[in-house]
Amino acid sequence: MKQFSVSSARQHLAEVVEAVESEPVTLVRHGVPAAVVLSPALFESLLSAAEELDDIEAFDSAIAESEPNLPWDDVRAELGWT
Repeated sequence: MKQFSVSSARQHLAEVVEAVESEPVTLVRHGVPAAVVLSPALFESLLSAAEELDDIEAFDSAIAESEPNLPWDDVRAELGWT
């Protein structure tokens, strides 16, 4: 992963933007990572993956509940889908 100091990134913004097309770029301040710059495509991909993990966790949690299940026909009737 490429790294730029924050001051260098400020001076060479076009180079940073070009670099994130192929890989994330870490911005470093006083030798410590301060930020990561991502391409929009990678950001959307990571966001989508995080949302998918949240959905999986919610599903697993719902399945683990000890409450009784409702019959599908009752659910359909309650929703007016019959």
